[in-house]
Amino acid sequence: MTIPRKAFSKANGLERLYKICIQISFPLLIMIKNRYYALAAASGLLTYLQDNMFIYYASNSIKLEYQTSEGYAIIDIATADRLELVCSNQPAQANRYSSLLGIMNRCLTRIGTRNLRSIILQPLYSSEKINERLDCVEELIRNPGILLSVQGVLPKLASIDQLLSIGTLVADDPQSCNNRQLNYLLLLNSVVETIQPLKETLKNAIRPFFSELSELLNHQDFDVIKNMLRETIHESAYFTKGQQAEQQRIWAIKPGLNGLLDLVRKTYSERIEDMREYIKRLGQKYDLPLALANNNKKGFHITMALNQNQRKRMKSSDLPPEFIQVFRLANSFTMKTAELVNLTTRIDDILTDLFSLSNIMIHDITVKVKKYAGLFYQLVEGISYLDVLQSLAQASYANGWIRPKFGEYTNVVEGHHPLLNFLCQKTPIPNPVTACDHYNMHIITGPNGAGKSIFIRQVMLLQIMAQAGCFVPAESAIFRTADKMFARISNDDDMESSASSFVLEMNEVDYILSTMTDRSLIIIDELCRSTSLEEGISIAMSICEFLAQSQAFTFVTTHFTLLTKLADLYFNIKVWQLQTIPSGDTNNPKSIKLDFKFKLAQNATTLRDYGIYMSPQFCVVFNFLAYEIHAIICINHRQAFVTLYQITVLKRKWMDQESIISGVPIFNLAFKYFLSHLVAFDLNKVQTIVSKE
Repeated sequence: MTIPRKAFSKANGLERLYKICIQISFPLLIMIKNRYYALAAASGLLTYLQDNMFIYYASNSIKLEYQTSEGYAIIDIATADRLELVCSNQPAQANRYSSLLGIMNRCLTRIGTRNLRSIILQPLYSSEKINERLDCVEELIRNPGILLSVQGVLPKLASIDQLLSIGTLVADDPQSCNNRQLNYLLLLNSVVETIQPLKETLKNAIRPFFSELSELLNHQDFDVIKNMLRETIHESAYFTKGQQAEQQRIWAIKPGLNGLLDLVRKTYSERIEDMREYIKRLGQKYDLPLALANNNKKGFHITMALNQNQRKRMKSSDLPPEFIQVFRLANSFTMKTAELVNLTTRIDDILTDLFSLSNIMIHDITVKVKKYAGLFYQLVEGISYLDVLQSLAQASYANGWIRPKFGEYTNVVEGHHPLLNFLCQKTPIPNPVTACDHYNMHIITGPNGAGKSIFIRQVMLLQIMAQAGCFVPAESAIFRTADKMFARISNDDDMESSASSFVLEMNEVDYILSTMTDRSLIIIDELCRSTSLEEGISIAMSICEFLAQSQAFTFVTTHFTLLTKLADLYFNIKVWQLQTIPSGDTNNPKSIKLDFKFKLAQNATTLRDYGIYMSPQFCVVFNFLAYEIHAIICINHRQAFVTLYQITVLKRKWMDQESIISGVPIFNLAFKYFLSHLVAFDLNKVQTIVSKE
């Protein structure tokens, strides 16, 4: 029994899963909410079970699992989006190098680009298979003659994926369907002509993939197909697009096979020549530089190029009234005449007859060729993978990247963030990456702007590049393969799921903790920054303790200094800092300057109060009271916590005293500090400061 198309609904699937799944599966639903086909399939399955088999599931009764292809690493949608693996998060400001796909993509075919995209989103997990791919990439780099030859052949196979549609019948008008079939034969004609030079290119390659592809290209069926095409299709005919495609279809059939077809094509040529003579006489009549043009949008039409003087002064009204459908372009006019329209109609009638005769002749050959569809699938798969390999080789060679190795630990010497080399005018500062079973969790500290987020993104991007089979920007690199990769580096909320920043963060962390393995790689940027200080520290320490007890490689950035104390309790935790050197008078926060070195160093940052020091640089109205109150808070050791009510009272007192700088009310930084960090301080001392002011 069939299932109606409307049953395959992403929204309906997500809604039904929320109803029947147990609560611990909810974080997973947030992660897969954009998996259109998975949710649509779930909707169709549940609809079939209920409507046809009368099977119903109670609410909160089903455990949900999300499984991916075996042998590949898992990267969820949120991680791929935040790391900008295939597209930039800011498309308005994006360029080619704004994503990992952009810097790795040197593909010359459409199917190759799609294959590379899937490789980045779903990299290999087995180190053996990764090394096989790296061996192929390295061989292309070490043999530039083979690489250049491959790059010379692949552009001729740019549309080879369309061969897979040679047996597809589309519900369309007969003429369009026949033209499509003829285009497929022209494409196949181009492909079989390219096989021989590609075989010559790969015959000296030694890696197993190249040998297998060369063996496939030597398949005797390609010779059979070539001879079959040569009986009907002209050997110089090729597949193309646009107006040129029509000309290729007109002359694709060899002359002498059908006398009537040859006569119609002769008539077509005569009518085209008549049209050119007509345009020539028309130009002489009005003393205008007219020429015949043809495109898919306007068909046959007249163009008139304009010189510099005419571009400034000439208008469409200056043309003779015989011209119709006049359009002004930047450097020319396009137009038609009634006579030209009549000639075009006659030519269209001739083309209809011509293509009808051609399609009768190609019908038999099309039927014969379709039985080789399985061979075409193998060929397209091999060409797409060859395109990916040359793309990885070209990107690696051009940028001076090195081949990664794989083991039971990660050690990257002087690694670079792969995107910064293309986006920054200055050479980025390299940093090492180390992780092993004895030190599998790393906490990175430092002020805002020091490069913490960039560093942990670098860790993940280098891992993905290595497992995708690409060389990496570093002096040397050893990686432990990761079966799952998680990135929690955003502070956004989710209106669709009615989840605030904190709720969404907890859901994503819950998903990470419940699905990670001992071979996972996890990066978390400023854990628990969406709630109050004491709550954030408590939850962050609990999460980090849980992560520290696993063997997963974890990199966490934080501003919570207490979080670094976990290194005293767990010897597998290492604490790092992004070096920052302050300069200026500590008694005058406006004079403090922070010199970011962007260099990773051991131990937690010793820099304190960097938020207060940085505020004058970014806040137009800086209240000096913020620094004074912060100083009292820092030296006070009492454990009384400020309540929101006390803060509100203080704020009203200060605003009532009309504390104004340059006519602008003071938006005291201390209030923002209090509201986002619940801290202990002596309220009486603060009130004394206020009363003095």
